[in-house]
Amino acid sequence: MLILLNFSCLSPDHKNDTGAGLQDTSLVNRLNLRAYKHWSSFPDSTIILSKRALALSGSIRYRTGKIDAFRNLGIGAYEKGMDSEAIAYYNQAITIATEEGDHGRKAKILSNLAMPYIALGIHTEALKQLNLAIELADRYHLPLIKAHAIHNIGMVYHYQHKDDKAILYYKESLRLYESLGDSSRSTFILGNIGHLYLHKNDLQHAKELYDQSLNLAEKNKNYKAIGNALQSLGSLYMEKKDWDHALSYYLKAKATLESTGEQTEYLRLLDNLAICYLGMDNVDAAIRYSELCYDMAKQNKQLYYIQSAANRLGTMLEKKQELSRAILFYKEYKSASDSLYSADNKEQL
Repeated sequence: MLILLNFSCLSPDHKNDTGAGLQDTSLVNRLNLRAYKHWSSFPDSTIILSKRALALSGSIRYRTGKIDAFRNLGIGAYEKGMDSEAIAYYNQAITIATEEGDHGRKAKILSNLAMPYIALGIHTEALKQLNLAIELADRYHLPLIKAHAIHNIGMVYHYQHKDDKAILYYKESLRLYESLGDSSRSTFILGNIGHLYLHKNDLQHAKELYDQSLNLAEKNKNYKAIGNALQSLGSLYMEKKDWDHALSYYLKAKATLESTGEQTEYLRLLDNLAICYLGMDNVDAAIRYSELCYDMAKQNKQLYYIQSAANRLGTMLEKKQELSRAILFYKEYKSASDSLYSADNKEQL
């Protein structure tokens, strides 16, 4: 699973839309800022704080506070794998930002709106939102937003296995961010470029990028990023069929991610652990982790992981002659596959 970047839409120029007391609007702003700070590690806290900010914004008719609250609710929902809910929240934020003529916030949220579309495999819609974000960023001179949208266009091509094109967009995004003095997103971008070199079987280049990503994540104490980098290193060693080293990195990632409450990255971990144990011929452990992955993916409506876990369970259970259960999982795999891939991607599949 790849890492998509969230973009903060908070800035010091909050409008006091109706003359509400500065103390009230300041409280909303603080709630929204705290909500955003928790998105990577504690998305449940993001949702709770955002709902408080939304309720208070409504009571004092503070529309800028509502934009930020809806946007943070979208981030929290996305992090929990609730992609349809995330889309709805983002669209509510975009509607208010459009009405207020807040072009900066609108552009940022358009770039974030692409993220759940990418997760759902609806690439055409994702590209549409990202191109709109870049158009606004160019028109109103918003280079950070442009860097974010360019990264996510790279993500679309990454999922479509257009490796060279994806690398170009990732590197341009990284260049833009760092030219603006922002290295906070570098750990994820380096990791995503590393995935592409791993796909190209350039293991040395991939490891260098993963190590850079891990070092930056540890420096910034970003636990989701640490878990992501540890998993990436595990996948590199799994590619080399060095199962013991791979398992060691995955278990370190497990310990890290269990402290965050973040579910999308944890789903990736469960999927990787199942694959690793299967490579080690520990079928019982592979089934156990595949079932955990499948159950969590069903709960969160994560089609990619439903597809992956169900296909693997069907294959393993068929070999164990548990044919009725195997058939059920094969059907789940087929259903998830049909839903995951949009019409634009079926021919390539």
